[in-house]
Amino acid sequence: ARTFRGSPMPGNRATFRGPQDGVRERGHGSSRAVPDDIEAFLREHNFDDRARDALLAEPMEVQRMVVERGSLATRKNPSSGLITRIRDAKQAFRAGS
Repeated sequence: ARTFRGSPMPGNRATFRGPQDGVRERGHGSSRAVPDDIEAFLREHNFDDRARDALLAEPMEVQRMVVERGSLATRKNPSSGLITRIRDAKQAFRAGS
């Protein structure tokens, strides 16, 4: 059985989970698989929906920059740490572009 997270409105992103599918992101008319390392990072932490969705909304390069910094498991609030990492990675990505 698939579970649905997110808004089904056109143009919004939605995340579907299926037992054999892993995590998939769908938005703006396309569907893409979340790479194993990103999926494992998300499973390892108890991120809130806002932080999780913020990571999945970013380009793959930004996602990888965030994950390559390592675990957030020792943080008091891993979701807050993730949002901070996303912000930092976006700035670094733009500076390198």
